[in-house]
Amino acid sequence: MTQRGSSKVGPMEDEQRKHEEQPFLDGAPVEERSQFRRRETAGPGEPDTDPGRRPLTAEPGPDGQSIDDRNRRADFARWTQPSWFPLDAASLSERLRNQTAPRWIVERVDQLDPATVLASPGAAWDRTRS
Repeated sequence: MTQRGSSKVGPMEDEQRKHEEQPFLDGAPVEERSQFRRRETAGPGEPDTDPGRRPLTAEPGPDGQSIDDRNRRADFARWTQPSWFPLDAASLSERLRNQTAPRWIVERVDQLDPATVLASPGAAWDRTRS
C-alpha cells in the first residue's frame, strides 16, 4: 500500500498545506495572504493610479503630455537632424520631403510661415504644435 503525504508531518498539517497551496496551483487568490498586499488609497497630493492599470495612450500624464504626444514628438525628432538647424520652415519642409518623412510631419511644417527661422528640432516641434 502506498502512503500519500509527507512522512515528516502529520496528516492534519498535510491537509492544511494542501489547502494553502491549491490556490497557487489553480491561480486563485488567497484572501488571508493577500490582505497585506492590498493597496492603500492615495493620500493628498499623490496621484491616484492603480499600478496594474495601463493608461490610455491619449490620457494626459502627470506632466500634461499623453503617450500619443510623446510618440509624435519622438517621431518628429527621428526625422529631423540637429545639424540642420538653424534653418527656415521652407528648407525644413524640403529636407523632410527628401527623406520621405511621414505626411503628417511634412503637413505640420508646411503650416508654418515659410520664412520662420527654427533654432532646433525642439523649437520646430513647439512651433508646429501651436
